[in-house]
Amino acid sequence: MTNPISDRYFTERPYLDAALVRWTELIEKLARSVDKGAVVSGRVKTHRSVLGKVFKNPSSPRTWDSLGDLVALKAIFPTKRGVHEFTELLESQTVWDPKVDRRVSRPDELKYESNQFDLRDASITDSGSSPVKVEVQVRTAASDAWYIVDHRVRYKGPIELTSELERRMLRLIVLAELFDSEVDLMLDALAVKPEFEDTRVYEDLTSVLDGLIDGRSRATRPSGLLETLMTSYKIDERPRVVEIIRTFAAENEQRIADTIGRHAYGSEDFVESRDWLYLEPEALIVAERASARPSKLSAMTRGSDFEALIDSMVNQFASTS
Repeated sequence: MTNPISDRYFTERPYLDAALVRWTELIEKLARSVDKGAVVSGRVKTHRSVLGKVFKNPSSPRTWDSLGDLVALKAIFPTKRGVHEFTELLESQTVWDPKVDRRVSRPDELKYESNQFDLRDASITDSGSSPVKVEVQVRTAASDAWYIVDHRVRYKGPIELTSELERRMLRLIVLAELFDSEVDLMLDALAVKPEFEDTRVYEDLTSVLDGLIDGRSRATRPSGLLETLMTSYKIDERPRVVEIIRTFAAENEQRIADTIGRHAYGSEDFVESRDWLYLEPEALIVAERASARPSKLSAMTRGSDFEALIDSMVNQFASTS
């Protein structure tokens, strides 16, 4: 006797596995463009779990097409602002037909909060060439820690919790909310400090460079280099440096990548003492200034420890413009 659900599951399993790999790659790249500390993980629902879902109500078993989380991922961020920024970014990916379910609690209710997406991509299909839907949950690390415990104890727990244990679980939500709130307040306080702005710029440059060279940036932040390079921008340009760099990188992506590639480790003429700077995020400033204001860049770096390296890089980037 055949079991249609089991037969379908084992037919689709290779396609589900392939979908998990591809979706993980896509979501991880997008998440780390927001925060390099983001963690993306996922799973394909097991055969046992599928049968449990289908036959939870034996008198009215579910159909295969009603199962919505056969492939599921979660994107975990250190901060709430990362969750919010990534949510907005994911909503803008119209090619994936994003549908979002914002799971928020009422003022008088305690429960974990997250944003849950359903995504589809025409190139990621099942055995019948239909897009495989993926479920993506987006939340903070603190709320994820609470969710894991709650899911294990209450959702899959063997017994119903007593009132006292239920109260303890709910108290943990408060701790998670307080943690996220305090982190946001701390970041807001740091944001007004001038040195924090340089740190934000550096992190954003690292993200842009990683996107160009497949995550191979060194990001060792040599002392004084970023600060020196920033002086090559006018005062009114400095708050927009990341925006300027992003626009420049988008318009010159291949040219920048090719120039860096000729000076990267493993290339034919690579000399580390001369070429190490090409894999640093600051190389993007050198590339952009070499195109926009090379004389200003040379003037502002003259006499610094990086003068010879930067002059050489200016010539290399300018020669490929």
